Amino acid sequence: MSVQITRKDFLEYKRVRKSGKYNMFMDAKAVMDEIDLTKEQYFKILQEYSKLDEAWGNEDEETS
Repeated sequence: MSVQITRKDFLEYKRVRKSGKYNMFMDAKAVMDEIDLTKEQYFKILQEYSKLDEAWGNEDEETS
């Protein structure tokens, strides 16, 4: 089964990351709870961050 990451999932991850509220590695469970991601989705974002950021990364600035 393929893990799906939506544009919204990624931008929410970036928003939390940018906020500095959590250590994105040490506080992974808290981050997953806050932005409603499964463990599989969370780790897929970590693994494919560069690819996702290239595709959707500048969109967070457009919506801010």
